[in-house]
Amino acid sequence: MLATDAALCGAAPAEVTRVLAERDPEAVAGAVTELGAGRTEAARALFRSFGTCSITDPLTELIELDLIPATVLA
Repeated sequence: MLATDAALCGAAPAEVTRVLAERDPEAVAGAVTELGAGRTEAARALFRSFGTCSITDPLTELIELDLIPATVLA
C-alpha cells in the first residue's frame, strides 16, 4: 500500500522500489499511520492484492502493529 501511495504521489521507480524493500515493521506501520485518510483511501482504491501462503499471518502482523483491531480474528 505504501508503494502504491508513493507511485500516486509521483515517486520515481527507484523510490517505489525503496519503499517495497523496507522490512522494518515499525517503520512500515509508522508510515502507514502517517498517510492520513485521503491518501489511504486513494491508495486503497488502486491497491488490488498481495500474495501470501498464510491466511492468518498477515492479520496477526497487522494486529501486532496496531493497524487493525484484534477483533478481526475473533
